[in-house]
Amino acid sequence: MDIQLKYGNDIISCQTPGNVQAKILVSPTGTLAVSLRSSLLNSLENPIESAPLSSLLNNKTRLTIVVPDKTRQCILDRILPTLYQYISDCGISNNAITILFANGTHQLQTEQDMINILGEDMWHSMHVEQHNARDSGSLDYLTTTSRGTHVYVNKLVTTADLVITVGGILHHYFAGFGGGSKLLIPGVAGYDTAKQNHSYTIDESGGFHAGCRDGNLDTNPVYLDIIEAVRCIPNVFSINVILDSLNRPAGIYSGDIVAAHREGSKLASSLYEVPIREQADVVIVSPGGKPRDSTFIQSHKAIHRAFYAVKPGGSIIAAAACYDGIGSSTFLDWFSMPYESIGSNLLSSYSLNGHTALSLRTKAQHSGIRLFSRLDNATVTQMELTPVSSLQLAIDSTLQSISGSQLVYVLPYGAMTVPVFTH
Repeated sequence: MDIQLKYGNDIISCQTPGNVQAKILVSPTGTLAVSLRSSLLNSLENPIESAPLSSLLNNKTRLTIVVPDKTRQCILDRILPTLYQYISDCGISNNAITILFANGTHQLQTEQDMINILGEDMWHSMHVEQHNARDSGSLDYLTTTSRGTHVYVNKLVTTADLVITVGGILHHYFAGFGGGSKLLIPGVAGYDTAKQNHSYTIDESGGFHAGCRDGNLDTNPVYLDIIEAVRCIPNVFSINVILDSLNRPAGIYSGDIVAAHREGSKLASSLYEVPIREQADVVIVSPGGKPRDSTFIQSHKAIHRAFYAVKPGGSIIAAAACYDGIGSSTFLDWFSMPYESIGSNLLSSYSLNGHTALSLRTKAQHSGIRLFSRLDNATVTQMELTPVSSLQLAIDSTLQSISGSQLVYVLPYGAMTVPVFTH
């Protein structure tokens, strides 16, 4: 079978031999796409558990629009012009509007990064800021959640008359789903707030919390802590878009930041979850190209999805450019200690992305993981993965090591596709 995988801005071609049973796991496309403009306008005027946005804009003089950074795909260059025109028609001047990038704890973006996301016209016509989680002077204290998270949020959010979040909904491997409230916490929260919230991924035994998984919100301590914090931010209106694998809108859900996101998550589940009847000997996966493979931290999400679909002792072959490197200055520190001690260390001294290291090392304990990327071989080896110089050679050598019949799955959009295996 001929295979084409996105890799950064490029396409990699490879193939599996004819004697191998190979199957591509991908969500359906085609008739799912909807009109962006009409769907967006309809969702603004007929929102979920909220008054129409037009009425919320009455007499507002300070408006903050919170948007995702370059690690998230959200077709903002297509959404924002329509949203801006809608806001302008409601009598709000662009001098009253600030676009705030929800960088979370990610590295700051370059000016060109932001232009690429917003488009030239929006960049030059709007006031744009980006969140810096480590800048304590830019934060206001809001509350302390029942779990003990001290909530600090960007002042551009706390001082706004109205906050509008615009983001996409995808499965998230420990928060259930991305988008919605996550644009605020951790998107525009202080570093320590994000760190405390993410620490709930680890349970009392030092293992990964059972509730922190793709698609689960109801019993997810990370998500429940987020929405408790977000409810202390007044005057928030949320716009959530679900994209298909071709980056076309499949649905737009606007309104209350929790209710609209929950409703949109239902469509995301039906769109991105792919049932499988058996696990494969080999899973070949790509996050889906830029921006989903910008860093290893982002690319890990696709490896995580591939792990759902591989047999115990099977192999994962990942193609992820990681053109911005690892994505964390502390991630590799977790590979200098014995695997058995990671959980206890996280409990005593939690570090952001420590849970990602635990998750990756757990996978590596059960499956061989080969990585084709722009990372240097020493770094890949340190992460207990096997670096490969050619995706095709990795496929050939892996399949040659397996005797008998062979089943191969291909996840060309691993950052979006969630294989669901029923034992």
